[in-house]
Amino acid sequence: MPLTTQDKTNWYKALAFFACLGVGGSLILNIFNVGPVPITDSTLFQNHFGVKGTLPRVIDFLSYFTIWSNILVIYVSIRLAKNPLDKRGKMPILIPTSLVMITITGILYNVLIAPVTPPKGLNIATSIVQHGITPVLTLLVWFKCGPRGLINLRKIPHFYIIPITFLLYTLIRSSIIKQWPYAFLDEASLGWTKWLITVAMIIIFGLVIIGILIPIDRLQSKRNAVKS
Repeated sequence: MPLTTQDKTNWYKALAFFACLGVGGSLILNIFNVGPVPITDSTLFQNHFGVKGTLPRVIDFLSYFTIWSNILVIYVSIRLAKNPLDKRGKMPILIPTSLVMITITGILYNVLIAPVTPPKGLNIATSIVQHGITPVLTLLVWFKCGPRGLINLRKIPHFYIIPITFLLYTLIRSSIIKQWPYAFLDEASLGWTKWLITVAMIIIFGLVIIGILIPIDRLQSKRNAVKS
């Protein structure tokens, strides 16, 4: 039996809640500089103290790909919670982009980052939400609720606009402050050749994700057509 509009609305509300919970909780920790251990050295994301350091801490916070992807999920899920069939404006691009970005976030963080630098203290809770619950729930809600028919090969370049914007922002900002949000994007340590290879691998990884989502989307469309 196909999901009703109210069912889809409830699913999108749940997704928006958890995405907001993760980003909001992490933002609060950054605003009040709540660290798991006393800060004894200068690092990219915890080198500004007190009230005067609030804005720099927030800017650092907003420099994570995790935050970009979670914020995009928040925007898309809130729009779809109001109208599960919302395909106005840039939504046909933003919905698939959010899927790809949050999937990359969940997989790369848990495979490459968490094993090396696991979260500590209260950051454990927000990390679980941002890197675990939200990515899985985003895919689940999309699988159950759609919207369908938005992911196709012709639109792939559009899905990379925001990720490439993040890479350019990171490259420019990090080159200026000489610190990088992720070790695998540290051009200063890797050198341009390895950096470009790393970026290319991430782009290809995104293509693999899209290649998996397309047949799933088509299959779900056929199933929905049969049920209706």
